[in-house]
Amino acid sequence: QAASAIAADASVTATKGIVVIADSTNSGAVTAYYSDNLANDGTETALVTLTGINISDLTADNIQV
Repeated sequence: QAASAIAADASVTATKGIVVIADSTNSGAVTAYYSDNLANDGTETALVTLTGINISDLTADNIQV
């Protein structure tokens, strides 16, 4: 659903990207997904699930790519 919402935003033009969400299908665990096309609701693949981390604790300062 997150990727669909991103794709619905006309200002999103990115294709490949990573989305980090509190994953409702995984008991709210913080999960990072790779998308092969963010602008057009492409295919998402789960990369990592972070246990013991609350999504509200994540900021741009503590994420490195």
